[in-house]
Order: sequence, then structure tokens, then C-alpha cells
Amino acid sequence: MPRTIAIGDIHGCNETLLSLLFDKIDIEKDDFLIFLGDYVDRGPDSSGVLDTIIGLTQTGYQIISLRGNHEQMLLEGLEDEDLCGAWLEAGGQQTLASMGIDHIEEIPNIYIDFIESTKVYFQKGEDIFVHGTLNFNFGNGFFEDEDELLWGRNFETNRSELGIFRMIHGHTPRPLDYIISQKGNCINLDSGCVYLGNEGFGFLTAFLIEENKFIHCPCIDHITTF
Repeated sequence: MPRTIAIGDIHGCNETLLSLLFDKIDIEKDDFLIFLGDYVDRGPDSSGVLDTIIGLTQTGYQIISLRGNHEQMLLEGLEDEDLCGAWLEAGGQQTLASMGIDHIEEIPNIYIDFIESTKVYFQKGEDIFVHGTLNFNFGNGFFEDEDELLWGRNFETNRSELGIFRMIHGHTPRPLDYIISQKGNCINLDSGCVYLGNEGFGFLTAFLIEENKFIHCPCIDHITTF
């Protein structure tokens, strides 16, 4: 039976991503994969992560790629030198290094095109997928505040404003024990993969939607301590 699988923040940890996808989950082409953003920065192999996701799409896997705040920072850095400096300090240097380049303008077009194609949210049935959170002050207009979709941390285990819906998101790192114990209508999948060495963190987590099941993989990439 095809599965819907959401995957949290990867941050340049490509070896861990491959292990989660093919060793832990054993994905198949009729599965529906939803990546929640933050593919780049901080970790050692952002280019590898982008290659993996682009490659999955090109070889027939069903992929939805959401935009994280780090992808947004990269795009803004392309347009504004001052914002580029902020992106570099937030992990962009590691992204450039993974590509073997020194300047943001040298990033290959295939990566820019992919990042520009990402969505700021996705809805499948009663599940809403987003990187940050929703602006619950907008009533039913959950998707009108793009800053909140990319940057927001306004979530709790349960939000009555969601009604029949459930929000699946990333962006805010939480220890693995917290992540896998969630049972409410706000499901956070950021278990701090890139924060290897910090107690409780250092995992990449997926959520199998139909089964309400978490699958996690310990980080196996070489991480510089943050």
C-alpha cells in the first residue's frame, strides 16, 4: 500500500538522509514523500542532499519539496549582498564548501531552479505540511502569512484552531524523546539532525502519515559541533 511520508530538517546530512530513506524506511516509487525544508546549511553535504532529492524526482519518485527558512535566506542572499552575509553566517559557508565554490553567485542553476520551485506549504487531505508554522490568528486563512510558514515557531502539542486538520512541520529542533512521543495535532519532525553531540539531538526523523508512526535515523554524517 502506498505510504505518505514526511521528513524533517536535513541540513546537509546526506548520508543520514540516504540511510533513512533506503535502510530504515525502504522507500518505493509509489510512496509519496514530503520534505519539510532546510535541505542546506550547517551540515557537510548540502549539495549531496539537493542531488538526492532532485535525483529521486528525476527517477520517478513522488516528491513534494517544501521551502525552509534556510532556502529562503539563500534566495534572498542572491538578491542582496547584506542578506548574503547573514546567510553565510547561518551555515551558508558549509553549503558553498560542499559545492566546491566560494561565492553564492556560483551556485549551479540546477540547485537554484530546484529551490525556487519549492512550495511554502502543502495540504493532503486533513494534513497540512509546512516548514515553520501557521498563523493561527488568521482564522481559516492559515496560508496568508508567508513569514510564519517559513520562520514561525508558534506551535503547541494541540491547537484548537486547526479544527479537523493536523499540522506537520519542522524548523524548531526538539530532542528525539519529545518528537516520538507527540500525539496531538501539531507534529514537529525536527530532531536536530545537524546538532550531533547535543544530548537528545542528532537524528533525522520521518513520520508515516497513515500509520501515525515515527521512524528515525541517527546522524552518520561528520558534523562540526555547533
